[in-house]
Amino acid sequence: MGQKVHPTSFRLSLNHSWSSIWFSNSRLYAEKLHEDMKIRQLVSKKLKDASVSKIKIERVSSKLVVTVSSSKPGVVIGKKGVDIAKLKSMIQECTASDVSVNIVEIKKPELNPLLVATSVAEQLEKRVSFRKIVKRVISSAMKMGARGIRINVKGRLGGTDIARMEWYQEGSIPLHTIKAKIGYASASAQTNDGIVGVKAWIYQNDRRTTHLKKRIGNNRDVIPKKKLNSRKLLKEKYMEKPNEDITSLLVVMV
Repeated sequence: MGQKVHPTSFRLSLNHSWSSIWFSNSRLYAEKLHEDMKIRQLVSKKLKDASVSKIKIERVSSKLVVTVSSSKPGVVIGKKGVDIAKLKSMIQECTASDVSVNIVEIKKPELNPLLVATSVAEQLEKRVSFRKIVKRVISSAMKMGARGIRINVKGRLGGTDIARMEWYQEGSIPLHTIKAKIGYASASAQTNDGIVGVKAWIYQNDRRTTHLKKRIGNNRDVIPKKKLNSRKLLKEKYMEKPNEDITSLLVVMV
């Protein structure tokens, strides 16, 4: 039978980071874990219409930093920062630590798997044809520079009596390649015919190519040329000295 591994946990510490970053002893671990869960539920409920893709929680001594990644930062902040101040006070009620909230804008929501899956689920709830939705989402992701995208839709599609699963893919999704930066997320749509599940995989690039571009930019001359063969170098060195003993040359070359 197929053994499935979550694409994000498979690439942790290489292409993806943890959503909670802190350390605690065994006595306080459970308490802090429940705090994190409560904060995530609160933020997700409060910012339901703000297209939030990630809520990162960091703890340093007595401080707690909540970083919200959203494609609509204006909705999160509100007019003159009123909404973000309310959100901060609500989070402060859940914990004894000093809370600070940061907002990170997602510039390409078409390449975020959670936002893509949520978008498909919301349109399914509005009774739009699932084939039309999926094809539109795939084409927009490929235009924005994705190297591959796959979307699974499962349930009573189109109101049929028997549930089924359909998937659409464009480009490549190398799930077995650890260096491949692949995002994965799932969402569910509450339709009149029952729950329809949506899964999205988006392949953006490889870790190695990204690292190389950051280091050298567009200057191709910086890339080191292939090293010459050491045997060839030794030959050239000793051929310049005809009086050198040929046996020493052979010993060095071997």
